[in-house]
Amino acid sequence: MPDSAFRSLYEWSKHHGETQVVEFAQKHNLEAKIYRPAIIVGSPSTQVISYSAYYQVCEALHRLGRRVAARVEGEIPDIRMIGIPGALVNFVPIDFVIDGMMQLATAVQGHPGSAKVFNVVNETPPTLELVHRVVCLSLGMEWLKVVPEHAFNDNPMTSLERVLARSIAFQAPYMYEEIHFATDHFRAHVSAEQLPSPRIDQSFLEAINEIFFKSLK
Repeated sequence: MPDSAFRSLYEWSKHHGETQVVEFAQKHNLEAKIYRPAIIVGSPSTQVISYSAYYQVCEALHRLGRRVAARVEGEIPDIRMIGIPGALVNFVPIDFVIDGMMQLATAVQGHPGSAKVFNVVNETPPTLELVHRVVCLSLGMEWLKVVPEHAFNDNPMTSLERVLARSIAFQAPYMYEEIHFATDHFRAHVSAEQLPSPRIDQSFLEAINEIFFKSLK
């Protein structure tokens, strides 16, 4: 890890890329805009899916469910994953991200040799508890529990829990560390009336889960 301030090489690489953009803009007297979306998901209307971020976790849980069904007969014991149920998970639909960037591209007039940074995020994100509950309902995996990290001190991970932890290790920090994003720069140019904060509730999550899990069959 190049810098302990970052959760992963991915975060470091994004920071490094932004630094290069700023330096290039200053050197060549160009105007630059940097857009920072949060965790991008599809939406029921666009039905866009991917196999990264949230969907990578969903795919890992889908595999876990099949593995448990093949190995366990009768009542399935609880399987745990690390997380803080009340933590906010900043899901932002792809259509909101595109609309936001398009409006910023035309509304913001910068200065040569400068770079402006905008967080394109959800100002009312769902909790991990909601996201977890809905994905478990979607998969019929009510035995999957979200627990804090210290829960494994007295009861170490089982083999299945270790497999799950490894498969979602990249995304895990975002499930037990709440991240807050400032949106004042974004809202200075794109008002809530122009582009309201997306509402990601149970019906929204159920819809995007259904679209994704159908793609795995």
